Amino acid sequence: ELSLAPSSVSSQIICKPWPDAAWLQPNFCSNRFVDGLSRPRGLHIEHTTGEILLVERGASRVVRLVPGNDDANTVTAVALSETEDLGLNHGIELAGGYLYASSTTKVYRWLYVDGNAGETEEVIVGMQSGGHFTRTLAFDVNGRWLY
Repeated sequence: ELSLAPSSVSSQIICKPWPDAAWLQPNFCSNRFVDGLSRPRGLHIEHTTGEILLVERGASRVVRLVPGNDDANTVTAVALSETEDLGLNHGIELAGGYLYASSTTKVYRWLYVDGNAGETEEVIVGMQSGGHFTRTLAFDVNGRWLY
């Protein structure tokens, strides 16, 4: 598994050469930060804090990647237990102080403060489950409209 982070997230991250990096966008680098994740899928990088959240599809939860104190190239995956067992599989966003994540048929949200998720709320229910089963989430530039 790989975690991708914009090279501007931290000046401490050392970008290592990757054998086939043609797929990376300009100003991005690819480093292995953490092992042992179960089918990581959706990824959210909070550009103001450098925090990285991802949907661990195989475990149906959101994890927060926490940098090690002594080495910016070591990261620990911390599961947000409030997000477990909901069928989460792809979409993830932060907006207005809330963490949003999606399953095949629902979008959930949690109040998100200092790396902690509050109680689970269902904000969209009844999405059709046929066809493509992952649901990408995105907000408009003002953080008002969820798509």
